[in-house]
Amino acid sequence: MDRLKENHWDTKELHYSSGRPSVGHPYENELGMLYPVNGSVVLKPVFNPDYDPAEKKSRKDMEEKRLRRVALLRQYKQKERGVSKKRLKESLAVIIAVAIVTGMFSVVLFRQAQIASLNFQNNATQRRIDTIRQETAQIREGLILGTDLEMIRREAMERLGMQKPGSNQIISSAKVSGDKLITGDSDSSIDVSPEALAKAKEDLAKYFSND
Repeated sequence: MDRLKENHWDTKELHYSSGRPSVGHPYENELGMLYPVNGSVVLKPVFNPDYDPAEKKSRKDMEEKRLRRVALLRQYKQKERGVSKKRLKESLAVIIAVAIVTGMFSVVLFRQAQIASLNFQNNATQRRIDTIRQETAQIREGLILGTDLEMIRREAMERLGMQKPGSNQIISSAKVSGDKLITGDSDSSIDVSPEALAKAKEDLAKYFSND
């Protein structure tokens, strides 16, 4: 009897309760009926007015949509991450290529600048060499023009003991195709030493003594 009284009060509590029953008392079937269970006694099913199959289906659909949106969002993030990595790799490749081309272009420009500088230095050196050669030629020409042949002949006769040949001492010979006059050592310097001047006079004396 006590057990039946407890079941009766449980049924009233479930019938007049405004909220949903706690876990352990009723359970809900597909038709929206509540089956209070207490021990081995099963009471008459009580209709639950709060049960709405459309609302339950709507909640289920909303949950499915939410899960679908979460899956799509996760897939989109994965694709976006892959695209971002690909773009980063392409950007790095472009930057490296630009850096290599810039480096090669800089090396070429540097080498061209070096070549232009060396060419300018060579041209300046060549101009200085030409100027020195012209000055040397002018000095040699001045030495030749300033030479006193009579003085050379006199010094040759006095210092070297030379004399004019007699008529029977003249020997005729065939004229050579070329003639050579040594006026001094080959020197590209501007200054002429006294030794070089004396040597030039001696060579001139030898030249005229062979007449």
